[in-house]
Amino acid sequence: MPKKSAAVGAIIGSTLMALSLVGSYRSPANLLKLSAQISSDEVAGLRRQGHAALANGRVLEAHDFYRAAANAASRAGSPRDAAMNWNNAGVASLTALQYGQAMEELSRARAIAERSGEMVPLIYALNNLASLYLQMGAPEDALRISREALAGPAGHANAAMRGKLFYQEAQSLAMLGRLAEADPVLREAVDRITDAGDLDAVARCWAGFGNYYIDAGRYEDAERALTESLRLVRTHRLKAATVALGNLAKLRGKQGDTATAEHLFQEALDAHESVTPLWLIYYERGLFRLETGSIRPALDDFRESRRLAIRMRADIVPADQDRVALENRVSRVFEGLVDAGNRLALATRSNTILSETFDAAEQDRLWSLRSLVPEPNDWRSRLPSGYWELLLRFQSVQRSLLAQPSPAVEKQAADLEAALQQAEAAAGAGPLGLRATAQSPLTGKPSQHVRKVLDRDSVLFSFSLTETRAWLWAVDRERILVYELPPPDRIRREVDDFARALREGRDSAPSGRRIFKSLFGAVPDRLLAHKRWLLEPDGPLYDLPFAALPVDGEGGRPAFLIERAALQSIPGALLTERGSVDGNGSFVGIGDPVFNTADSRYRGNGAKTAVSGRMMLPRLPNTSAELAACSRAWGADSSRLLTGSAAGIGPVEAALASSPSVIHFATHVVTSPGEFGSGLIALGLDGQGSIGLLGPKDIAARRIGGSLVVMNGCHSAQGDTLPGSGLMGLTRAWIGAGARAVISTRWDVPDDAAQSLMVDFYRALRAAPGEGPAFALRQAQLAALRSHGPDRQPLRWAGYFLLSRI
Repeated sequence: MPKKSAAVGAIIGSTLMALSLVGSYRSPANLLKLSAQISSDEVAGLRRQGHAALANGRVLEAHDFYRAAANAASRAGSPRDAAMNWNNAGVASLTALQYGQAMEELSRARAIAERSGEMVPLIYALNNLASLYLQMGAPEDALRISREALAGPAGHANAAMRGKLFYQEAQSLAMLGRLAEADPVLREAVDRITDAGDLDAVARCWAGFGNYYIDAGRYEDAERALTESLRLVRTHRLKAATVALGNLAKLRGKQGDTATAEHLFQEALDAHESVTPLWLIYYERGLFRLETGSIRPALDDFRESRRLAIRMRADIVPADQDRVALENRVSRVFEGLVDAGNRLALATRSNTILSETFDAAEQDRLWSLRSLVPEPNDWRSRLPSGYWELLLRFQSVQRSLLAQPSPAVEKQAADLEAALQQAEAAAGAGPLGLRATAQSPLTGKPSQHVRKVLDRDSVLFSFSLTETRAWLWAVDRERILVYELPPPDRIRREVDDFARALREGRDSAPSGRRIFKSLFGAVPDRLLAHKRWLLEPDGPLYDLPFAALPVDGEGGRPAFLIERAALQSIPGALLTERGSVDGNGSFVGIGDPVFNTADSRYRGNGAKTAVSGRMMLPRLPNTSAELAACSRAWGADSSRLLTGSAAGIGPVEAALASSPSVIHFATHVVTSPGEFGSGLIALGLDGQGSIGLLGPKDIAARRIGGSLVVMNGCHSAQGDTLPGSGLMGLTRAWIGAGARAVISTRWDVPDDAAQSLMVDFYRALRAAPGEGPAFALRQAQLAALRSHGPDRQPLRWAGYFLLSRI
């Protein structure tokens, strides 16, 4: 799946206008028995009570009525009424910002309507699913659903809903930056919705696209759209006032009319009705105030926006791509709070505000991964049995995409991914109203927690790069400080220059000194002198090989940062804990799989049935020796090495389930055709000659008991870096599945260097497990650096990336 859009203000009120309750539909009376007819009356009564409760703002009460109506309809044998009321329950959940519950209920409505051939409830369910995806910031999924609905029989079942589906398509295109394609679709939508007489929806269409036009710099088009929206609102006393006023306020701010903008923002807040997400209005006003220098009022707006946005995070669906899409949007609120708060803290020397911004940033980092990290009886334990069959089919389609991509295969992948998302949402769903309590932020303040985790020799350097500013918090047991860094674009260029020089074997010292000065030049020596550095990168800093940064060593001699301190990246301060790897635990090594049917070790049928476009990879014969050497260095009594035909997906999954202390992969890592640029661990061929692939979905759906995962493959740390979610890919998936530490590589490391460094790593870890993986990796890197051969080159030891909770 392509990278999700991170736009925030683009959907103020415009998607919720498309949410649609299904009206009253009865099956013919002559088809119902008397008892069923009684149940049908019960269904109608419950639905009416749900509509009344929703109209009066009692959303949770309405939701309970709709669910009761859906269950009664099922007992009565009326799939139409059942689908209708599951749809209504989904609308109530979405109105309450309970996205996981909404996904489960709307998917159930869709499934019932498809099985029974009920097209009217189906078009409502598809429209609302598209709206759900848009609210979560997943326009690709919304575009797919809206277009499939319009092209299918359900798309013609209701004229008004067909117009709304066109609007969903137009919004999706706009959020994807394809505004020229969206324009004619918008006009089609407005014409159809006008013909249906839904003027409130028309007003929301114009108001929503007014905001897209603002973001595209098309101010004249925005003026026309927003003026028409406001005209409809005031002429017909419609409910769309908030979205029209809020977007018009944003436009006036862009045009420099600050007084009018302030007035319109307040009007929008005063006119607020439940359909428009209020947190977005506060966010947009906070941005406007920050840009005009009103820092303290801006901070107040971001605080209120954050308070409201946290409600959504109380019920984020477990499907990682959907949770991440929403995180990308909501994280902008936290970025605004950080920018405003840090600027005010520096101006007023307020330690209280400084702690507030640090805590907010850390909670923002926590939310995305927290839904993945295993807890007792979490969503993994409730996955349906059919989920694993879907996952196998998805893996098969991934292989096809890698070997021979085509539009048909891409559609298969999208359909299977949607089915997996729905199964995960159903597994993660719980009683509405209870999940917000169960999934609330961790108690206690991150600033207090991290000080308990740090010892006297440790320091945390936590980075935050927003669109316009970059910040560094430096935290030890005594203090918390913040520094404003150079602009993010400059940092990005400096990181790229340094990393490229390292990979190409050129002199990296000049670019390294520049980036070190940019990041740490203002930090006092007393903090830089700590012997253990915990790093929280952000954005391009995930690509920075911190270990190879040049610093002044003893006596002023040139040195590398790894010579000064042990380094580890952490997934978030609140996920960090004191602990160690079990030095007596078992070792599982996976390497030298059978990647080709021409391999003499292959015993399957694939060689007899050649398949065009089948994916094959070159053998990695040296990795068997690597596994054996690493296993000896670890020295545990229990070791299991999976090579050759034993390095296939089935044996590997069985080995992972045995909860080893160390899991070591020495195999190819190929780039996924989707999933945020992640890698896929390549495993051996099955009996039909198909390669095994272990990707983030496969990993995160399981509980991994192993303390340490090592991926000594080519570029295994690859993945996009996203706001609020951090580094995507295999590293994140292992942490999310329960691993306490993960070692991966930023670039291809030569085989001999990789084996030598890993052997030294395991020896150091085995000798002092209590010191942790960061200490052991430092010892191994120092051994390479101090050798007299080619291993001393940073290219051969600086590419290792450690993400560790301990």
